[in-house]
Parts: sequence; structure tokens; C-alpha cells
Amino acid sequence: MFDVEGTSVLDPRNERADPGWVGTHEDVAALVARADAAHRAVGRAQLDLLRVIDRIDRCAGWEHDGARDLPHWVSMRYGISAWKAER
Repeated sequence: MFDVEGTSVLDPRNERADPGWVGTHEDVAALVARADAAHRAVGRAQLDLLRVIDRIDRCAGWEHDGARDLPHWVSMRYGISAWKAER
């Protein structure tokens, strides 16, 4: 799924992907740390996307794709609901 600093914890080749796997406290703490790192990476990527969308809006870059406004463009381009794109 997410590749954060190495093999994904959900990689089927990874023994820890086994639903019956029970790890030590240190193993679980390492998985939680990796989940935290993935969450930070997603947050950084979302912030970057929003900043770029803001720049696209400032230059009306959405007009070339036939959108009526920026939320319409975001909805079309990224499959985000119109309601969410409006916000």
C-alpha cells in the first residue's frame, strides 16, 4: 500500500502482513511509528496539492479544461465530490 522508508507493512511478502501475526511490543511500536510517518507524508502531500491548486486558481488554469470554476475542475480532475471540492 504505502511505501514509507522501505517495504510496506501490507506487502504480502512481509510476514507481518499475516492477520494471525502477533508481534512483540517493539514490533507493534515500529509499525505504529511507520503508520505515523505515512500519516505525516500524506499530510505533506495534501498540503502541497492544496498550495498548487491555489496557484492554479490564481491563474485560472482550470478554464482550459472546460470547467465552470475551480471546484468543478477539482471535482472533475481528482474525483472529489462537488460538495467537498466546494469546501
